[in-house]
Amino acid sequence: MHEVQDSVSLFSLVAITIASITSIMGVVVMSQYGMASIFYYAVVIVAFYIPSALISTELASSFPHTGGIYHWCELAFGKGMGFFVLWSQWISVVFSFPFMGTFVGALLAYAFFPSLTSSHWYAFFIILLGGWFSVISNCFGTKISVRVSTFGAILTTALPVAIIAVFSLIWLLAGHHARTPLHLNNIVPHLHGLNTLSLLAATVFMFVGIEFSAVFINKMNKPARDYPLGILIASIVIILSSVVGSLCVAVFVSTKHMSLIIGIMQAFGVFTSHYHLSFIVPMVVLCIAMGIFAASSVYLISLSRSMSMAAQSGLLPPSLSKLNRRGAPQNVLILLGTMITVIACIFLLTKKISTSYWIIQVILAQTAILRYIVMFMAA
Repeated sequence: MHEVQDSVSLFSLVAITIASITSIMGVVVMSQYGMASIFYYAVVIVAFYIPSALISTELASSFPHTGGIYHWCELAFGKGMGFFVLWSQWISVVFSFPFMGTFVGALLAYAFFPSLTSSHWYAFFIILLGGWFSVISNCFGTKISVRVSTFGAILTTALPVAIIAVFSLIWLLAGHHARTPLHLNNIVPHLHGLNTLSLLAATVFMFVGIEFSAVFINKMNKPARDYPLGILIASIVIILSSVVGSLCVAVFVSTKHMSLIIGIMQAFGVFTSHYHLSFIVPMVVLCIAMGIFAASSVYLISLSRSMSMAAQSGLLPPSLSKLNRRGAPQNVLILLGTMITVIACIFLLTKKISTSYWIIQVILAQTAILRYIVMFMAA
């Protein structure tokens, strides 16, 4: 069955790239370091993000095929290494849904269901909801999945960062002080060996995912021009939204009282409570929650197309290479949805939801590092 050819515009590529990288969760984590977050961002952007963006752009432009990073590493090192990278990407994508589901569940509980904050079944249900929403939306083909991801990028990145930036400006102009001190002389932090390395590693994790958008390059009308331009525009937006977002959260919430999961809503809560605008909070929560699930669909479509290509090469069962009438690798998507369901059971087996959350974060960070080492070698 022939794949339906749905073109991807420059704007869509920018939105997809933003959706695959930018994370409100990471913005909150970095906000606790105040002005020093600029230093950590700068180091990671120069040492990791810019090189990975340049390498990804060069490889995607040189080998504009559906497989993305899997195809690049297969060409460089053979099918064995290609399969290893595919496995790494599979681990990252499948485990990312419980990670994002925990965050979304915490936000929804904060605004609507406080009594469910520590409920394992509640977390399990939210993860399944997000995972299968992404599976079903991607089964309708590239056109729908791109629209969903674009919608997600706006709701989970552009909208909340723009709102919190405006709130911060109003707050400071009204004469209020930032809850976390934001002095220029604090940009360079006191470095403490292993603690600094662990923080830099966490910051690196915020900027992984640039390779996911590469699977769409062969659906662009002018890939040689639009793909590098799209990555450049997306990178500018990603860097600015991350830095500005972290500093704005720090304006409203002090390090001592900040929650790493719902810190963004704490920031909104301070402003809206002061100006009697608390009715805005539930609407913002819903926007972020819907945006995260919508944006996450880009992970599934990227991985599913790489797995479909691997099946065509004989590395996976042939049934996984089949496309439905809308050009989507439906069998792969259903398999991924089933895997997400199984992994979500972690939340039913651990005593604390926070324990599951950190286990999954460690797994994601380690597999991402392995994948990028191979990609850098392939270049």
